[in-house]
Amino acid sequence: MSDPVAVAPGWGREVTEGVVDGHPCRLYAERPHSVAEFLLTARRWADREFLVQGARRLTSAEHERAVARVAAVLREHSVRAGDRVALVGFNSVEWVVSFWAVQTVGATAVLGNAWWSDDELAGALDQADPALVITDRDQRRPGLSMTGLREVVDRVDDERPLTLAPPDEDALAIIMFSSGTTGAPKGVLMSHRAVVANIHNLLVLTGRLPDELPDTHPGTVSMLSVPLFHLAGIQVSCNTLLSGGRLVFLEGKFDPAEVLRLIETEGVRVWGSIPTMVSRVLDHPDFAARDVSTVSSVPMGGSAVSPELRERVAAAFPA
Repeated sequence: MSDPVAVAPGWGREVTEGVVDGHPCRLYAERPHSVAEFLLTARRWADREFLVQGARRLTSAEHERAVARVAAVLREHSVRAGDRVALVGFNSVEWVVSFWAVQTVGATAVLGNAWWSDDELAGALDQADPALVITDRDQRRPGLSMTGLREVVDRVDDERPLTLAPPDEDALAIIMFSSGTTGAPKGVLMSHRAVVANIHNLLVLTGRLPDELPDTHPGTVSMLSVPLFHLAGIQVSCNTLLSGGRLVFLEGKFDPAEVLRLIETEGVRVWGSIPTMVSRVLDHPDFAARDVSTVSSVPMGGSAVSPELRERVAAAFPA
């Protein structure tokens, strides 16, 4: 187990040639070597709020302490490096904390679709064969160790040091699932190297490489209504963590009125969503009465975005 007082990884632009799995590959010379090391970079923003959901507000430092406590619970469940831990739940503070705890122990986070039917979930879990399932669903399967999202986060209240499993760039960090449009959802395997490189590329392209940000960098307030178990959710949450931003969640099911309230009260700058949700917010009778001037970006995915909706978004959020 690594030293709890670890040094944050470097984030550079220099690209070098290397070999991965026997194939020539271009690599960032200075880079994190595991997803868990993102937490060390986030220490730079320790006093800033990172997670907001209803009355719960966690700074980056409080988030790290919660991750360390949940990691201890995972170890009590005999979760070890290389094991698979399934996360099946809707967007929540508990989901985020559990995801990072899985990374710190060197396990693989299996991201289940919260809208799956019981049969779909059973099929995915049979594929993944997790050592533990952390979920907000009231479902138990014989022979499978399961615990609640809120339960695993609330179980331990003493302070634990953050310890990271030794990095292995080619080990699995995440298993996501395909949409299942033409058949049963299939697991998509993502190594630490792949996840880190994806996030690294995004940070370079958007000018938010951690080592190039000044201490005065304000960070971005992002509201996430796309699911965390989706690639877009992972990207937004990681980028926000690494650049000193704030991640805002709705408290329950999607509600256009709550979206408008949060945009106004939290000063949301980026709202990641899907076209139908955006249309519902634009059509809400309270839209004109709310201050949405802080919003500068509304990335959408999950379905085609019509030219008409693009024009409406540009007009409604001119910033």
